[in-house]
Amino acid sequence: TVPSATPPATSPPTPGPTRWKPPREPIGEVVGTGIWYGVDQRVYYLVAVDVPEGPRVRVGLMAGRRSPAGELTNDIVINDVQGSDRRPGFHEIGYDDTTPSDARPPVPTFGYFVGPAARIVGTVGGRQVDARLARWSTDPELVVFWFDPVDLTPGVRLDGIVARDRSGRLL
Repeated sequence: TVPSATPPATSPPTPGPTRWKPPREPIGEVVGTGIWYGVDQRVYYLVAVDVPEGPRVRVGLMAGRRSPAGELTNDIVINDVQGSDRRPGFHEIGYDDTTPSDARPPVPTFGYFVGPAARIVGTVGGRQVDARLARWSTDPELVVFWFDPVDLTPGVRLDGIVARDRSGRLL
């Protein structure tokens, strides 16, 4: 079922190791998902982050919503807290932690992979679930992925995740 429309969130994510700043312009294009909450569409986009302990971490992946007028509402941002945001492989994976009292709709499990991924498959309870993919417009090596909430309930933790190239080889 598709969640009903809800009012936008009014506060930033819970503070963590990243100094989160109020919404800034997305870096590159906003990725539409085809997942709707009333008239708002679930979208993903890269944003600048400031991680003092990780100077090579400059971007985070935001799960947000886009209104018909094009306005963006931020819901959850994920980012590395050390190393490099462009190292090959999987980076942080975002899991929804909503409670029934939260004003925002649930966020599908999401993340990004750096490398030639053509397919990303998560495993939960022995069942394989394919992720939807979109290459970042600014750096095509960065692949944004998310799991359709029809296939994987938001908040359910993956038991494993793999990426494969166009030939089906494990990355």
